[in-house]
Amino acid sequence: MLIAACPDPECGAPAEITPWAVAASTNGPVPHVRTLCVNKHRYLLPDTWVRSHDTRPVSGPSATTTTDQPTRADSLRENRS
Repeated sequence: MLIAACPDPECGAPAEITPWAVAASTNGPVPHVRTLCVNKHRYLLPDTWVRSHDTRPVSGPSATTTTDQPTRADSLRENRS
């Protein structure tokens, strides 16, 4: 199961990501995913629109960034290669 931030700009809660389909476009195929967050927001959107869920601790000296984490779009591209 892949987890990312909810695409709803007012939510940002963890959301489950499910690969859905690949749509044709003039720039080549565009992978789409379905998202469902813990607040029941559902979306079908291009995988490049999905943000990584920030898993940093809220406070403390051990807080680290997760910018090196692969995104959902990265893992879909790897699976298609």
